[in-house]
Amino acid sequence: PATNPTFIQQYTDDGLSPSSLIITSNRRSKVVDYNDIYTVQYTEEDYYNYIYYGVTPQGTPYFEGESAVTSAIKYVTESTIPTLYLLSGHGESPFDSVMTQYLDVDNYVTSDLSLLTESGVPSDASAVICIAPQNDITDIELSKLKAYLDNGGTFILLSSYRVQNTANLMSLTSSFGADYKQGLI
Repeated sequence: PATNPTFIQQYTDDGLSPSSLIITSNRRSKVVDYNDIYTVQYTEEDYYNYIYYGVTPQGTPYFEGESAVTSAIKYVTESTIPTLYLLSGHGESPFDSVMTQYLDVDNYVTSDLSLLTESGVPSDASAVICIAPQNDITDIELSKLKAYLDNGGTFILLSSYRVQNTANLMSLTSSFGADYKQGLI
């Protein structure tokens, strides 16, 4: 970058921290920022002392370089990057930040999927995920999901104990041997 200022721009639009890495292959590239190699975690006591006493928090440093570099090497060398489609349109919950971080480290791409507007589940889908839907899927969506699953697709349903009025979702899971039962554990 010192001798060729536009070098970094071919890999990222974001600025890089000093000592960051750029991993490349003939397929794609990935930037591993220095702040992803060495991370710092702060305790509640650190935050408390900073807010009430103005004490600069020290935090605990962690080396995450092996995981970050291994993930980047896997990303640039894989022939295809797996895509997870997040079913939308039924009041689903989003992935939380921790799950999103795990998916990023494992190089999954996520994309929203509305089966009301799409002709079916895209062919590049590694899985379709439905997270805590508040409303049931329609008969049309049910038939599209069944066609996808009959062709070897994967469907992940994360639901809460408050599942109500989801007859189509329950019939979909029942067809694969997972029945919803009312009760306490």
